[in-house]
Amino acid sequence: MSHAAKKIFIFPDIHWSERDEQALQTAIQAHTLFKPHITIFLGDLLNCNRFSRHPKSRICEDSKYDFLTSELNPVKKFLTAIQANTKEHTYLLEGNHDAWFERWIANNPNVGKAFRSLIPSESLTKDRDNFTYIPYSSTNSQSCCLKLEPGLLFAHGWNCTKYSAQRHLEQASPHSIIFGHTHRADKRRNTTFEGKKVESMSVGCLCQTVPIYAHSGVPTDWVHGVGVVYLGRHSFTMFDVPIVKGSCVMPNGKEVQL
Repeated sequence: MSHAAKKIFIFPDIHWSERDEQALQTAIQAHTLFKPHITIFLGDLLNCNRFSRHPKSRICEDSKYDFLTSELNPVKKFLTAIQANTKEHTYLLEGNHDAWFERWIANNPNVGKAFRSLIPSESLTKDRDNFTYIPYSSTNSQSCCLKLEPGLLFAHGWNCTKYSAQRHLEQASPHSIIFGHTHRADKRRNTTFEGKKVESMSVGCLCQTVPIYAHSGVPTDWVHGVGVVYLGRHSFTMFDVPIVKGSCVMPNGKEVQL
């Protein structure tokens, strides 16, 4: 007997203030076309760089204003639009960049009080139904992952080395995993002694592929893309969907072109 699989759409790292607008708009159109049951953000939706790179004594009210208008408010509006096109539930995994803001508050308790209302884990979830925010962990703690049956994990990512797909496959055992953080596209598949298929996959990013701090002019191995999963009762199939110059082709053969 056949059953219709649930459709999952995956947004990798966006780093909002350093997003690639063409890649992001392509991803949004693909999401609109796909109309998933579940949407998953793999972390680093925000960039929060002001709360990592500035000396503690230099953070002031203009930081609050800049973060609110350039990142937090646009991201809230973006999430609302994505939720409206998602049939069941939206999950937002916190990334290491998203966590910088709350860490800065913890390290600056005196001035941090003025910023507490902007903590992403609270401000992005307020007044949202069918929405879950999952805290970040830099270790391979499966308690800070999203797990969907049958045996598929989603995490921001525990390392960003060249061989991260293999590392994540080992760390997620006995589950399969889809992760972000690396900004690369990579995939590994193994078969266990029991004949079970286990996979790990990263799909790239939606931020600029040459970061601001890269001055050499040499291209990175970062790529643009999104992920799609068809989730059945007993198995699943995962796809990475490359985005190239405002275009991508979905697994069902439909092309998105800006």
